[in-house]
Amino acid sequence: MALYELSGISRTYHMGEIAVTALQAVDLVIDIGELIAVMGPSGSGKSTLCHLLGLLDAPTSGQILMDGQDLSTLEEGRRASLRNQKIGFVFQDFSLVPVLSALENVQLPLMFHAGGVHHSGRRAAEALAAVGLAEHAHHRPNQLSGGQQQRVAIARALVTEAEVVIADEPTANLDSESAAGIMELIVKLNAERKTTFLLSTHDARLLAHIPRKIVLRDGRIVEDRREAAS
Repeated sequence: MALYELSGISRTYHMGEIAVTALQAVDLVIDIGELIAVMGPSGSGKSTLCHLLGLLDAPTSGQILMDGQDLSTLEEGRRASLRNQKIGFVFQDFSLVPVLSALENVQLPLMFHAGGVHHSGRRAAEALAAVGLAEHAHHRPNQLSGGQQQRVAIARALVTEAEVVIADEPTANLDSESAAGIMELIVKLNAERKTTFLLSTHDARLLAHIPRKIVLRDGRIVEDRREAAS
């Protein structure tokens, strides 16, 4: 079943009198529960595609459906609500609040969920347990390793029971051992929860674990291949 359906998606940015086309006539279908790497050189359109799928931006032309709903015409308030309900984000710099504990960082998205605040402590604790950090709930980010901080970020992305997690270079700031642990965790969560994971990455260490790879160049999809993951 399709989670996203993109038809003829283009995105052009204007810098004064200069127009820069970041995506050109992209057609793409992403099914529920997929694990996908989005690859390509700098300027290929990876970030733009992720921003469109994450409802952080809107296309200049074309149509994006999510669960059959047309996202292209939604007003910003509805886009924000849908983003908070269905989409989780993981960033390469972890983006944790330094003065908050791991548990409090994971609770943050629930502050914007109707009814979520009443059960936020329990749900955040469950999300931390799912990423193997139950014993570190009250540690602040500076008391955690880089790999542990990224696990907190993944728990934060999952705590709302998001349908899709969009991860921007999630292992870029990690050593090989920590990166391998994060990738194993993502594969496990994808298999167990059927959460769709979309990873924008340059990290060759990840690719053997990812069954679908989408390659962008100059704003176009030049390769979309599926293969058995190791």
